[in-house]
Amino acid sequence: MQEVKVTPVVFTGKASEYFGVWIVNLLLSIITLGVYSAWAKVRRKKYFYQHTFIDGVAFDYHASPIAILKGRMLALALFILYSLSGQIAPVLSVVFPLLLTIFLPWIIVRSLTFNARNSSYRGLRFDFNGSIKDAWRYYILLPLLLVFTLGLLYPFIAHGRNRFIMQGHRFGLSQVQSDFSLGSFYKVYLQALAILILVGLTVVGLGSVLLTAAGMHIDFNNPSFIWPLILGYTLSITMAAAFLRSRVLNLVWKGSRIDQISFDSNLSARGLIWLYVTNLLALIFSLGLLAPWAHVRTARYHAERLALVGATDFEQFVGEKKAEVKAAGEEIGEMFDIDVAFG
Repeated sequence: MQEVKVTPVVFTGKASEYFGVWIVNLLLSIITLGVYSAWAKVRRKKYFYQHTFIDGVAFDYHASPIAILKGRMLALALFILYSLSGQIAPVLSVVFPLLLTIFLPWIIVRSLTFNARNSSYRGLRFDFNGSIKDAWRYYILLPLLLVFTLGLLYPFIAHGRNRFIMQGHRFGLSQVQSDFSLGSFYKVYLQALAILILVGLTVVGLGSVLLTAAGMHIDFNNPSFIWPLILGYTLSITMAAAFLRSRVLNLVWKGSRIDQISFDSNLSARGLIWLYVTNLLALIFSLGLLAPWAHVRTARYHAERLALVGATDFEQFVGEKKAEVKAAGEEIGEMFDIDVAFG
């Protein structure tokens, strides 16, 4: 029986190296009142792309800082208009969010297309050809039905969104195919909900018992009894989020392939919890100066848990030249905190 080839993803970035990129980006962005942030974004992405290797070859990022700056200027103008809309005319405070919602599918598709077409491996560009119709279905129409299903429709929406994002991507002319099941998504989301409830109740219960044993009467107006609630909420959210993200990413990667290449992902909830907690503590106690260390170790952890399975003969992949995509969609999405990530 022939052994299946497994090719790991390798990240070679170092916190000490990235700190130089990060601090220069930060200082120049401050000095230029944010203008340099477009160049900072390209430098940051280039660093992480060019330190991520498959089979000894790194990825690359090609976006133009000028294109990003133009997109940010448009996004900023829209954000200012949105912020002042209520003062200009009360009706605009309703009209503007409605218009943003209507154009949300376009923003999502343009953002994904911009990032894909400016990413390459072995000189061959990626692409995204997901439809605005599908974006409308999974980001607007179906979420409107959540209230009528008491949230039970959400795993179905998450499943559809992940298929939309994954299957919309191409490497050259080769389309990504995904077949992760809907049932597996429901199982993962129900497990995450159970973790959320059990951990929260356990921490709150233990905290209340300990305070009562110390001779304190239960009084929720007393700050001493608020801390178990805060701790229980924070711990349960962190554990449930780590579990959900690890399981969903594993499902998405393991259920996807491109031509003869499939993927293996073995993220663990325990590993992500440790990553989240230690990164947060490092940021708090360093007043943000350890942000480069947190970014690098996060990228390294995700890379170490991902691998390609199958013969990695990249010479078979071919591509075609694509028209450039303006950065407006991506920057508007970032300005209004529109999330198009897996999960």
